[in-house]
Amino acid sequence: MLTGMGIATVFLYIRSIYRTIELLDGWTGPIITNQSFFNLLDGMPITVAMYALNVFHPGPLLKPPGKTEMLSESLKEDGHNNHTTVAMRV
Repeated sequence: MLTGMGIATVFLYIRSIYRTIELLDGWTGPIITNQSFFNLLDGMPITVAMYALNVFHPGPLLKPPGKTEMLSESLKEDGHNNHTTVAMRV
């Protein structure tokens, strides 16, 4: 999970630096008018970040949901006489 976040962060920084440099020469500069630079330094980092977050998704690291245990009985034993039912994952 941290690997995916690290990869995504690095490539988003690369894109941010490119976007900053791109506008240094204004709207008619050589970098902003070059489609190859745009595809390579704007589209590719987002694509790599997206794939990194999908490949290193945190879902497999999370525990599967367990049984829900009702704690209303234990609340009654502790002296809480309210009618609220509390659920806890085990």
